[in-house]
Amino acid sequence: MKPIVLLLSATVIVFLIAGMTDIAYASVNANGARTSPSIVTTFGDADYPVSIGDTSFTAKQLNSPVLTTTVTPGEPVKIKLLLYEDEGPQNVRHVEMYVNIHGTRTMNDSTETSIIWDSNKGTHIINPNGIISDGTVEQTIQANKVLFTFNVTFAKEFDASDVVFSAWDSHRNNMVVLVQDALEVSTAESIKERGEYSTSSISDSQLSSSIGIDVDGTSSTKSETTCTACVQIHSYEIDLYKEMFPLTVWTDLQLYDHHSTIKINGYLKPQNTIAPVLIVVTNPIGNVVTIQQLSSDVDGNFSFELNTESPLLKQDGDYILKVQSGTETRQFKTMFTLTSDPLIQPHIVPEFGSVTLLILIGSIMSILVISKSFSNRFVKF
Repeated sequence: MKPIVLLLSATVIVFLIAGMTDIAYASVNANGARTSPSIVTTFGDADYPVSIGDTSFTAKQLNSPVLTTTVTPGEPVKIKLLLYEDEGPQNVRHVEMYVNIHGTRTMNDSTETSIIWDSNKGTHIINPNGIISDGTVEQTIQANKVLFTFNVTFAKEFDASDVVFSAWDSHRNNMVVLVQDALEVSTAESIKERGEYSTSSISDSQLSSSIGIDVDGTSSTKSETTCTACVQIHSYEIDLYKEMFPLTVWTDLQLYDHHSTIKINGYLKPQNTIAPVLIVVTNPIGNVVTIQQLSSDVDGNFSFELNTESPLLKQDGDYILKVQSGTETRQFKTMFTLTSDPLIQPHIVPEFGSVTLLILIGSIMSILVISKSFSNRFVKF
């Protein structure tokens, strides 16, 4: 009599590693193999298993909602997933990406929008609502990992949604990666009608025009290479911007060295403070270096600090700081620059302390007394 092998399917395994949750839907095969593809194993704190547009995320950052990326219909966007598989990167045989969805629950009945890559069948698009106009998937082996690049062009708008990846290896071990609030498709006209801000893969010129900011004016500084829609607010303009926009953020300086503390302040109009403020800072090559979630005070103010000695801030160049609050995608972004050049120092305006001020006043009074004495002595009328 042949032995009976019991196959267990749809077993949910939750891995708690280094304080993060890697959720995988795993099945056990006849040989007992149960190790699923992973975005945690062999990944360091500065590795980025997921990228959406120009922004990349570490595995730990995926535990919380991320800053929504906005693309326009007809504009290609790259969405990337990097995986480790214990039997080698070639052992990942099937990957799916779902968009216009909320949560990891999928029906698998052709009602969701997805792009599917299979090592035997190639790429297949399930597109019941006509959301996708074009989509391809590229597989690239990178040392002990495999990178899947989804090249997607969307045909229609949809509201901010999650992006869900599902991957299987040759033993049918399965994992799911959830990227919350990751993507929306919207035209510049729609954003303008809603009065919202977007971090977008929309061109910076479209974005700055849609929110009515003149990036060429004297009140803001634009960078020709990184972020023409970033607004750098001077101290004397803060009240003006707080009045004009529902969400505003600024730094105490615009240029820092690598031994500084960056003071970041912001303002969310009190009527909008139901939702927390999500803050994302990206480095000069677009990788996320920090994500903060803050609550503003009763007056709408919020603040935090960055230490430029952090290894995540070691690169010279322009860093983009984006803030967002609520599902209505109120967004604002600014920029600061880090430099290692010892000849370029941050511009600091000196402040007069009480002792210094007394010395200054005393010096001026002495000059006036001496001037009057000499005037009385030598000048005759």
